[in-house]
Amino acid sequence: MFGYLSRLPYGVKILWCCLIWYLYFTIKYLDLELELWSRSLGIALLVGFVLNINAFGSVRALVEAEDKGQVFRFFAIPFCVSSFPVLTKGKGFILFFSPT
Repeated sequence: MFGYLSRLPYGVKILWCCLIWYLYFTIKYLDLELELWSRSLGIALLVGFVLNINAFGSVRALVEAEDKGQVFRFFAIPFCVSSFPVLTKGKGFILFFSPT
C-alpha cells in the first residue's frame, strides 16, 4: 500500500487524505437518518452531473471518459461536502476543524 501511495501524484495524495479525514468524522458522528443521506445524494447527482458536463463537454464524452476516477470524484466530492455540515452540526466545529 505504501508503494502505491508513494507513486501517486501529489494532487491524488491530497484527495486520499481528504477522503480519510471525511470518513473518520463520518464514522465518529454517524447519523443514519435517511433524509440526510438522500439530500446529500440528490445534491451530489445534480452537482456531479454539471461538473462532469463542464469537464467533458457533453454527456457522450462523459460516458466515454477514460478516467472513470475523475467522473466518480465529481460525484463523490459534492456528496461529502453536502453531508459533512449536517453530520457535524452542534458538535462545536469551527469551519471544518474539530473542537477536540
